[in-house]
Amino acid sequence: MRITALAAAFLCSLTLTAGTHLAVAAPEGPDVKVLQSHPLPGIPGKSMTSVLVTFPPGFRDMPHHHVGSVFVYVLSGSMRTAFGSSPPMLLHAGQSFFEPAGIHHRIAENASSTQPLRLLVTTVAPPDAPPATYDSTH
Repeated sequence: MRITALAAAFLCSLTLTAGTHLAVAAPEGPDVKVLQSHPLPGIPGKSMTSVLVTFPPGFRDMPHHHVGSVFVYVLSGSMRTAFGSSPPMLLHAGQSFFEPAGIHHRIAENASSTQPLRLLVTTVAPPDAPPATYDSTH
């Protein structure tokens, strides 16, 4: 499976689910590897998907939101992130955050200009949900 740079960037963002068709990633964008995706038994219309996302040094995603809920765990590197009107947070390896469905994700970026950022991202969303919806003003 492959994905566009914008959609891949925040699967972190990220509602990749079973059956989603992915497009080609730009070389300067994040690398996304789908680890698993399964329908959730007993929860009709929802799938859980886990992906490994690697942001190259200095990568910054565009502001966006997700249809589903997103859990992000920082495997290595440092991430700067901000939601809604909250101040930016700097997260390091071993830290995590939860992104409620529909919240405006203003900042999602690799805080390092020299080291990649690796994230384990798990989403719960409808199987046909887009990975992210990007702000039309950016």
